[in-house]
Amino acid sequence: MNNKGVVLFDLDGVLIDSEDNMRVSWEAARIAFDLDVAFIEYFSRIGRPFFDILDLVGIQRSKVAIKKVYDLVSSSRDDLVTINVECLGLISTLQTQGYKVGVVTSKTRERTDQILKRMPLVFDVIDCPEEGMLGKPHPDPLKRAMDSLKAQALHTVYVGDMDVDFECSRAAGVNHVHVEWGYGDAPKESIRVTSPIDILKVVEDLRLSA
Repeated sequence: MNNKGVVLFDLDGVLIDSEDNMRVSWEAARIAFDLDVAFIEYFSRIGRPFFDILDLVGIQRSKVAIKKVYDLVSSSRDDLVTINVECLGLISTLQTQGYKVGVVTSKTRERTDQILKRMPLVFDVIDCPEEGMLGKPHPDPLKRAMDSLKAQALHTVYVGDMDVDFECSRAAGVNHVHVEWGYGDAPKESIRVTSPIDILKVVEDLRLSA
């Protein structure tokens, strides 16, 4: 394994700003299926797989059809997704310094690939939930990514913006960094950063080298 360690990133709220895209997609699904769930209620639970969110907001019918509408609109309105250019610079620096870098997200693989194609980067691992797989806050997504890179939890950092990211990190035993430009919050004990460049200092201070 690379002896500098591994830095894994959440996608929504960290590497990209996709709130407007999610709002348009949810409103389309809400209208199409007459759902009595406001966007803010949906949005407060993002970070989890889509079907898990539907369960949490009390939607038990037409789940597959709702997801199809949501995904269709989300894909067609990629113009509403803004990439965090400062994060791209950070990732390039991390890779230059010898760190392995990956993405661990609850987005589908299709949507994730569509978005990552807009980034001039090659990630060492990309983990998205597939049917039958547990998503965040379960530790499985991070464990799958670490297994792929033959990395140990002690040498891994997960950068996220929601409580489920913190919970996933804690369950997997990895270091967690919470970005304050994201969409949610995390417990006070989280390491918090206010800009992408701060992540580099945190990673260096954690001394992830094997």
